[in-house]
Amino acid sequence: MALWVFFFILVGCSFRFWVIEFNRICAAFGLVQKSDEVRNVINLLEEFQGLLESGVVPSPESWSLLKTLPSPWGPLLSQSIEELRQAGAQVLPTLRRFKNLAVDQRESLKKAKARAAQSLAQALICFGLVPVFGSLLYALLPGLEKNFSVWLMACVLSASVSGLGAIWMIKQSEWARWGGLPYSKRNSVLTAQIGGERLIALLRGGEPADLAWVKAIQWIENHSSELASEWGHSVWSTETVTKKHSDFPVCLIEAGRDLKHSVWVSVMEGRSCLERIESAIFSLSSGWTAQVEREIALLATRSLKPLFFTVAPSLLGLMAFGLWLSWKEQGGFGV
Repeated sequence: MALWVFFFILVGCSFRFWVIEFNRICAAFGLVQKSDEVRNVINLLEEFQGLLESGVVPSPESWSLLKTLPSPWGPLLSQSIEELRQAGAQVLPTLRRFKNLAVDQRESLKKAKARAAQSLAQALICFGLVPVFGSLLYALLPGLEKNFSVWLMACVLSASVSGLGAIWMIKQSEWARWGGLPYSKRNSVLTAQIGGERLIALLRGGEPADLAWVKAIQWIENHSSELASEWGHSVWSTETVTKKHSDFPVCLIEAGRDLKHSVWVSVMEGRSCLERIESAIFSLSSGWTAQVEREIALLATRSLKPLFFTVAPSLLGLMAFGLWLSWKEQGGFGV
């Protein structure tokens, strides 16, 4: 009995380990840190927005606070606002757009953490089934108390297999939360959205459309060179954005095509392309949200794979081993 108490103490310690591991995973993928960073961005932008709407011009020292924001917000905001001020253009619309983008990212991070918590709960349930099931078999099957050490080792082995399934489920949830993007390309969505806002800020500052595109792509290249190559460095180049053989989602590729086409039409016809670019950025945000929701909807079906390949075999194997061990102690095979 004391050994069973010790076993459940180990299970409790493993639960604490999973909680610590969940926090570590959140920190590794930047869920906690990024949420704090985005909150600081929103607070500062709201402060500037309130001052400008009340007719107060922030001091140069206040504007310099934009440079202290974390990357990519700080360098981009400070540069964009400085260019708008030098050109005598309106700063408030750009501040509003960047603040709305930061608010959207904060909400996305909140949903991401909630979905990660759900996956952790499912993983803990799968991992906790083994000690509960093992305890029931130990209480119901005769003869197991004579082979307690063997049975305990079998439970530990079964729990290890279920733990692999739990880790598998967490990885699947992380994959779905990022819309199926590889880890190396997960910053491309935010980079594309901020790059679009950078393009709008350059156009409002009086920059010609084709040169504004080049400067926006140069900024994107510093954060995601593959995305910049997909979109093309010049509106006059023969580079084409293709959906085939690309790790980027369709919404990102189509956003690059629409933004580039809007700039090209503006240069050829001499008309403003701000509304078209704003529409393309909105379509990118909507398309990305739809893709993530689609991956999340498929997660319930995909989670059946770790259940069938790890959790179910570990429980059935534990039951079969318990029945065999009990049968052997009761005189099976003539022993």
